Amino acid sequence: MFLDNAKDMILRDLTKAGIGQFVLASGNVSILDLVMLKKAWDLKSVKKLATMGAEQSQAHTSNRQQRRASQSNPASTPAGTIDFMFDLLGIMPHGIQAQVLSGESKIWSALNADFFITPPADLSLNHGSHLPGIWNLVGILDAVPDNAAGPSGPADTEHSLVGNLTTTIQPLMRQMLGRPTSSYGLTPLLVFREVNG
Repeated sequence: MFLDNAKDMILRDLTKAGIGQFVLASGNVSILDLVMLKKAWDLKSVKKLATMGAEQSQAHTSNRQQRRASQSNPASTPAGTIDFMFDLLGIMPHGIQAQVLSGESKIWSALNADFFITPPADLSLNHGSHLPGIWNLVGILDAVPDNAAGPSGPADTEHSLVGNLTTTIQPLMRQMLGRPTSSYGLTPLLVFREVNG
């Protein structure tokens, strides 16, 4: 069994693990099935609700100068921002994600629906997003929280026009659907809950 063979290589303290090492984290698990949401972005009612929320938020925080800027640039209005966001969401990959709270550490993982024993949609219908009990996640550490990552790679890499557009959109994709900046990233190998008796 994998756990028996790899037990000497698995670290339990994320803060002491390096990129590419096996880690085991235990804690509360939330499963987010974003696949179910993909078609929701085309619904007028969802877009209308999001626009109303953005407009209310702007009304609480905006000043006169910001309102003038919104009037001169339609893209900077709440409706323009929501249109842009929904257009991007329509082309982005929607998968299944796990978020684990293990002590003080937050962990994000992308999951593959083919390896679930219970279909993810059934888990959502049964439990919502939070699964009861303490779960264990064994995986390969592939990202640390942004504030702990240190300097990133070269920022002045030259790209084609499409490459430059991609480097602009990919960070937005991560902000909207990917790993939160304060979370570790794990490639999951095993997700399980211990059974007593």
